[in-house]
Amino acid sequence: MVSEGMQALRELAEYLQIPVYTTLMGKGVMSEKDALYLGVAGCWGDYPAAEAARNADVILAVGARFADLHCASWLPGYT
Repeated sequence: MVSEGMQALRELAEYLQIPVYTTLMGKGVMSEKDALYLGVAGCWGDYPAAEAARNADVILAVGARFADLHCASWLPGYT
């Protein structure tokens, strides 16, 4: 079942053609098969998501909070 929030996120990502990554708690909000989904960010996350976060000019966070687990991988030499 797809919630209204999940559908809205997918539509926004498709409209803007922007990649999406999630925190561990947000995993599942987009299909892992979706071309715009990069995976989970953070120290237990996926390399594409960590690289996107590390190299982003702007990050639009929706319904998320950032903790050490999510942004430690943004620093070179970590994770």
